[in-house]
Amino acid sequence: MIRFINSKLQRPHLSLNMIKRERLIERLRSNLALSASFVCAGPGWGKTTVAAEFVATAGLPTVWYDLDSSDADIAVFFQYLVRAVQQVAPDFGHSTLNLLGSGGASRFDQLADLFLYELSEAVEHELIVVLDNIHHTFTAAWSSPVLYRIHQLDDRALAFTGSEMSELFGSVLDDAGTIDKLLGWTQGWVAGLQIIRKALEADPSLRQQDLEQIITRSKTEIFDYFADRVYRAEPPEMRELLVRSALPRHVTREVLNEALGLNVTSDRIEAAVRENVFLTRLAGESDTYTFHPLFGGFLRKQLREEIPVDNYLEM
Repeated sequence: MIRFINSKLQRPHLSLNMIKRERLIERLRSNLALSASFVCAGPGWGKTTVAAEFVATAGLPTVWYDLDSSDADIAVFFQYLVRAVQQVAPDFGHSTLNLLGSGGASRFDQLADLFLYELSEAVEHELIVVLDNIHHTFTAAWSSPVLYRIHQLDDRALAFTGSEMSELFGSVLDDAGTIDKLLGWTQGWVAGLQIIRKALEADPSLRQQDLEQIITRSKTEIFDYFADRVYRAEPPEMRELLVRSALPRHVTREVLNEALGLNVTSDRIEAAVRENVFLTRLAGESDTYTFHPLFGGFLRKQLREEIPVDNYLEM
């Protein structure tokens, strides 16, 4: 039996400042009768947020499983998946776990068949199962009727529209032409546009010429440039909180204070969540927080630059 990280089974809490994606939520809602919906795009297209917004409004029981590299192990994957479903069906999964314990973990298809059979027996109502951060799927062996029953949202669907852009930039840019140019330059890339908006809010001296010169760079360079503007505008104590809390994938106040040497209150962390669209509290009663992968990566670069190597390795 593995040691479970409970935060992997908690969906992100939705920010009060987020741009609602009703057109995407309606697409997912209208396809609930299909076998599955795939939300597929590169980093920063808002996949997790759209999924979290959908399940928050669907009115159906939901289990959420946030995968990482350790979940490539079949035994780890199915133990987490069973535990996730047990949140809504406590007696679920005994046969699947028994097969795992007997050494049957070498055959994914057998485990999957048994898991789905048990699920159909244990859960009589509709259930949404979200597998977040899946990086590889294999569909070559699926028959066309199965593929026909899959719905997909890609980066073209996830991209911000003109009306969503106007809502996002309405308080920091009053020039519709500049907003249209930003949409064209970024192709609606959600994370890039959010960090640009945050940078404009933090540094109003940014002008259209600056934007035009920067926006031609790679997505990573664009994000890091504007993330740096946002980061430098924060007071020193907030910068320290941000860089240290980005080191683990999920962080709690206890981890910050006891393991990373800070002295922060829950109110201070919640203030950081309100002010930073890239820091999210996981749903429920949890005080567990996580950064958007792009912003977390930027902060870890800052941590390596600002903290001596020996101290960084100790952390």
